[in-house]
Amino acid sequence: MGLVPIDRTRWPRRAHYEWVQKTGQGPFAVTVPLDVTLLAGEPLYPALLWLLTQGVNEMEAFRTVATPEGLGIYDHMDPAYTVFHPQEKTFSVLWTPFHPDYQVFRAAYQRDVAAYGASLEWMPQGVRPENTFDVSMVPWMSFSAFHLAATTERPYLLPIFTLGKWVSQGEARVLPLTVQIHPGVCDPFHVHQLQMQLQKGIAGFPRR
Repeated sequence: MGLVPIDRTRWPRRAHYEWVQKTGQGPFAVTVPLDVTLLAGEPLYPALLWLLTQGVNEMEAFRTVATPEGLGIYDHMDPAYTVFHPQEKTFSVLWTPFHPDYQVFRAAYQRDVAAYGASLEWMPQGVRPENTFDVSMVPWMSFSAFHLAATTERPYLLPIFTLGKWVSQGEARVLPLTVQIHPGVCDPFHVHQLQMQLQKGIAGFPRR
């Protein structure tokens, strides 16, 4: 993990970030449709975790973080994701290192879920790496909007992704994806870019 400090004198979003901080704006959330028809036959959760991490790692806007030392950009990030416990109606948070080869990532994901997924601890793997972003899946319902209130001492700039249940739209399978992000580092334009990148990744998804 590497964190590259941001030189505010050269940062294109300096004015945006400072204005948002001055006015006290919190994060915004945008829910977009994601056509996952071409992922039929694949376990959706690991496939979408892999695709989301690809997108995050290709866009600095989604890797920008506030630290006690100042703003910085991680050189790469890994997904931290929820696993549900049906009997207890609770969930835990796991994480799996990203790998550009989907089959390698999926195997690592399966090992992590097998080893830690049944634990009722909040974070059974121990201390969560700082270069992780949040993903959760709500496979019981589709939705048109979703919002989480993130309150921290420092501005929380990293994205939070929430995936819903896919529904049929004609011959397509479409699920909602909510992207929650801080307006100091990201605009709806970036969310649209990520949405298009995800659709392109689904179209070219590696087949076994």
